[in-house]
Amino acid sequence: EEGRPSTLGELLSALKDACDEAEILKAKEEYRRSHAEELKSMLDNVGSRMHKEDMEGDIRRCWDAMRIVCDARKQIKVPVSEVTTELEKILLESFGEIPEGYSMESKITSFVAGLFLTHRGYAWISQEGPDDPIMLEDRWPDAESFDDATLLADRLMEDDSDSIKEDETESMRHAARLAERAKEALEEERRAKLEQEANSENPDDWLVE
Repeated sequence: EEGRPSTLGELLSALKDACDEAEILKAKEEYRRSHAEELKSMLDNVGSRMHKEDMEGDIRRCWDAMRIVCDARKQIKVPVSEVTTELEKILLESFGEIPEGYSMESKITSFVAGLFLTHRGYAWISQEGPDDPIMLEDRWPDAESFDDATLLADRLMEDDSDSIKEDETESMRHAARLAERAKEALEEERRAKLEQEANSENPDDWLVE
């Protein structure tokens, strides 16, 4: 196989690289889990001020607001501030008032609305520079309804989780194969050294470390 490491040194180097890659994948998975827990905690804290009893309803209303702005602008990437303004209109229509928690400082409200959608896979949130507006991008512009977008978002979350697990498993297998080949190369090197010493006429070469 072209490019395949053949010497013991090359095998050990490749093994180290494979182990490093496996460690990176493991670290990424741990970060993803800790980040998800941290974000969940953040959303739970926000939920104490926002409609905690109706989390799914909050997400649906945020999604509806995003879609209204996207349709009005004929774009899939829109300012979060405009989504928040539209969300306030939806809340007034739904409850007759702005529920406690939504009337907090505008930038925080915008950020929370974006978090709801990005955390669950409905949208991307971005900002070009510190002074630029925070933008929200519809991740499923072809979805005809919130339920359709939910199915796509849930499927994405499942696929991402499975992909990370598969990558980690394959890296572990690759590292194990390299370790076995390194072990075989080490044994061959040891046998060759013993044969060389056995055939040597110098008695000092007979001593095996």
